[in-house]
Amino acid sequence: FTKSLENNPMLLKYSANYGNISYMMPDETTYINAKSEINITAITNNPNVTYSNFHNYGNIDVVKINLSYHELYISGFSKFLSSDFKIEDSLNNGNILFADITGTGNIFVSGFVNFNNAGDLHEASQSPTQPIATEGIINSMNSGNISTTYSPTIFGIDGLSNTFVGGLVTLNKGSIQDSANLGNITIFNSTTTTTTLSYQTNDSFAGLVISYTGGIIAGGVSSMVIDGISRIYDSSNNGEVIVKAYQFARAGGVLGVSLFRESISG
Repeated sequence: FTKSLENNPMLLKYSANYGNISYMMPDETTYINAKSEINITAITNNPNVTYSNFHNYGNIDVVKINLSYHELYISGFSKFLSSDFKIEDSLNNGNILFADITGTGNIFVSGFVNFNNAGDLHEASQSPTQPIATEGIINSMNSGNISTTYSPTIFGIDGLSNTFVGGLVTLNKGSIQDSANLGNITIFNSTTTTTTLSYQTNDSFAGLVISYTGGIIAGGVSSMVIDGISRIYDSSNNGEVIVKAYQFARAGGVLGVSLFRESISG
């Protein structure tokens, strides 16, 4: 949709995207071999953007990728939302589909952004009874579905990649308020024989996951919080969150994982 060579601050207001993105080979049988990190966004890779009344209706299809050890990021708006910026009164109605992904690099997917670093709900100046966010994800909605099924024969994640999916945000460090997810999240990792899982067995931390591969963490609003200043207020999910993996899967209606130790395990 747009690009800034210097990542200068931008305002996208009263605008919409209807263009679809298809990241696959034309024959739908040949794999794309990743040579570096892959970033796919419907709007922009510029992290310094304020979105106001912005709508995305474009779908994203990512099919048959051999990641090797490289990471894959897919988002309806952008990979990052930087501190002091916001997505307000906005909508993502585009579906995101990624299927037949092999390799070991982690996968991060979201309706809006993969990393939300913008937020002020944690600040001491906020009202203790009626805090109001002025940055972050505000009064916005995702109604697009996120799935790993492209066709009856092309589906799932086939490697040891850990997959993190959030209806609005993948990894949340900032503020989300008055926002909702209506889209369904259905994620499947088909690998069985080579996935790994280790966890604590002592009296204090029994069951706490230490490491895993081929796992999935998904949340209707956010997959995971990655900082103590993260806030999710007055927000909801009305979409299904269904994940299946051989050894490790976490699914939450609003939030997938809030445990710091587990957030750094994958």
